[in-house]
Amino acid sequence: PFAVNGIDVASNSTDYFIVWAEDSGFGDDSVLGQRLSLEGFPGPVLTLAGGIGSLPLWNPAALRVGWDGVNWWASWLEIGGAVFARVAPDDSVLDFGGLPIDPGAPDRAMQAFALAGLPGGGAQFLWQDGRADGAQPFDILTAAVGADAITGPVDAISTAAPAQIEADLASGNSEALVVFVSELSGARRILAQRLDPAGNALDAAPFEIASGPAIGAPRVGFDGTRYLIVWSENEEVRGRRVLPDGSLLDPLPLSVMAGGSPDVAGRAGTFLVVATQPTISVHFFHPFATRVEGATGALLDPEPTLLGQYFARHPRVTDFNGRWLATWQRNFSHDDPQANLMAAFIESDGTTPGEFLYATYGGTPDVAASDGTALFVWRTNALPSANNDISGRTMRADGSFPAPAFVVSAEPDKQLRPSATWNGSEFVVAWEDKRNAVTYFDERSEVFAAGIAEDGTLLDPAGFAFGGLASPEILPATAAIGGRTLIAASSFREEPARKAVSCL
Repeated sequence: PFAVNGIDVASNSTDYFIVWAEDSGFGDDSVLGQRLSLEGFPGPVLTLAGGIGSLPLWNPAALRVGWDGVNWWASWLEIGGAVFARVAPDDSVLDFGGLPIDPGAPDRAMQAFALAGLPGGGAQFLWQDGRADGAQPFDILTAAVGADAITGPVDAISTAAPAQIEADLASGNSEALVVFVSELSGARRILAQRLDPAGNALDAAPFEIASGPAIGAPRVGFDGTRYLIVWSENEEVRGRRVLPDGSLLDPLPLSVMAGGSPDVAGRAGTFLVVATQPTISVHFFHPFATRVEGATGALLDPEPTLLGQYFARHPRVTDFNGRWLATWQRNFSHDDPQANLMAAFIESDGTTPGEFLYATYGGTPDVAASDGTALFVWRTNALPSANNDISGRTMRADGSFPAPAFVVSAEPDKQLRPSATWNGSEFVVAWEDKRNAVTYFDERSEVFAAGIAEDGTLLDPAGFAFGGLASPEILPATAAIGGRTLIAASSFREEPARKAVSCL
């Protein structure tokens, strides 16, 4: 063994060439290169670029080197994107300071990259690119740079398969509505599809509710006459009303309230929307609620109603015995993953008597209700814990608890993201489940479900598998119609390779 200055190395059969970055400690990093003989004897250290600001040295793909049969090609990442410099066999630096691979790339769009020399001169570059924007913006792009250092056309190698994720369900009088995000190459759309009581699609194709790169997960509620779909977008909760026949009542999205992570439940012609808002600073999120008139879409409250204290996340709401019941997790601090489970009643006039605690040490709660009983379900422990279970607790309409919390599922590994509904005779809870994971770090999950009687008796202690598909499934949602339970989940399909929403 012998010491070298870097680990990015290429060979031309008679020499090696190594590139590395050097941090001066003053924000003016340099890129250096050096030729080595086959026996490891070093040539002079060459400065390829200097004083270029702080390089992303944390990125293991921030430096690359190749040989094209004529020259060495060294490439590195800067804030504006990847650049290259050619070095002749006599150690002459031909492009000091670097030339951009893609002059039109936005700042910070180019990420990890690779290069290979082209026979006869030039190099082919391949990189991860985030210019598509959105929640999942990265595509794989490529471009060839000729021996004259001129870049050819930039082409997309992969924009990935479309994903349909983050579904939610609401039941109407004779149909249900499923809403979800459809995503491809940074473009996000919220789509909706009507279902009959058996889960069959009533529309030839899903119809669009909204689109935009910053759209968050949609949620949907029914007020007895119409649906309201809500989502977050640019730190604002927006919504659109939909009739049972699929007609859109609002030509443009409604502005509901500031905040994010919304949920909605309707009753007797009125919707209640819950969400979290930053107050003191972006670290302090409180839970809020506001009412929306179903017939007009008008806001019924001058200002959203504060439901509880800060560090709130993941609010959920349901209609319960003439008023609404909301729940959320309240983290111990803004950077502590551990949380308690909180809830609050909201009266028909939009006021609340205040929050109350019903469980400790958990997260991502959901709530469903019959006429006289509510069921809270949640994930136990903090998300980084080695093991998470699903727990539940019933509550009477007067706010009293007839029994302590109980375990819904305590299978091996993790059970996450529960969703609950009441189907007229029992509660049904669905969740992500890793009981069949091959190894501890196997993150593929299935969706399992269980029935729970109104008194809290667990009807399916082992749970039952959703759908019977031998493929990973995530993000379950539940609703009930006509005495039946609908469960929606996103499943990874290998034929063709894409994620799709399935309903059972």
